[in-house]
Amino acid sequence: MDRRRILLLGGVLAALALAGALLRPRDDGLDRVVDKAALHGCAEVVETRPSRVLRVWTRAGATGDAECRNAGGYVAWAHFGSRTALVRDLREHPLGDPVCVYGQEAVVDGLLVPPGPRELCARLGGTLQPG
Repeated sequence: MDRRRILLLGGVLAALALAGALLRPRDDGLDRVVDKAALHGCAEVVETRPSRVLRVWTRAGATGDAECRNAGGYVAWAHFGSRTALVRDLREHPLGDPVCVYGQEAVVDGLLVPPGPRELCARLGGTLQPG
């Protein structure tokens, strides 16, 4: 009987750990971009995954948007499996807006509040490229 209780308790603890990991908030590149953008002028920041803005970048493995409610605008983020995939999507599907590229990630700053594309890209350690 004691062995059954131990096994049951172990199973319950494992299920709780798994549920906690699945329900934990995401901590991906979009979260980093929102943090670096310091969206203090926004009444609310609404994150959407996958991105509605970057749908044309089909080689991206993960995408997301952060919409700034109140002040307006958005930031769109994409992560690619390789730098080659990123470069191809940028070349084949230009957005018309400047794109910040850093590592295997890209960000489009469509915010209507500071810091602006150039400053945000510098904070991310990236290179701003024409869209």
